[in-house]
Amino acid sequence: ADQRPSAYLAAATHQGNNLVTEPLTANQQAALISFQYNTGGLAASRLLRHLNKGNTQAAAKEIGNWVHWIPHGQTTPEVAPGLVTRRKQEQHLFLGTPIAKAPSVL
Repeated sequence: ADQRPSAYLAAATHQGNNLVTEPLTANQQAALISFQYNTGGLAASRLLRHLNKGNTQAAAKEIGNWVHWIPHGQTTPEVAPGLVTRRKQEQHLFLGTPIAKAPSVL
């Protein structure tokens, strides 16, 4: 069980490196590996198409579209708040922009 996440991460890294034809920054590569690890959807995504055309802004925007899931026993996708948060973090990492943190509550 301990080796499974490492194997998935290695596969996501390999897939991301082989699918992207444009040069990436370290942040962009890390964000895409996270995206691929969590969705497995990079190969068939508009994100990849935009990225391989050199349109990083459109690619970053596409990351934010992957926030739906289908709850058990249902057929209609719903927005998952946790996925919204994860995709925002990946977008910020991809663009190299800092993530604003909520102020501390004393």
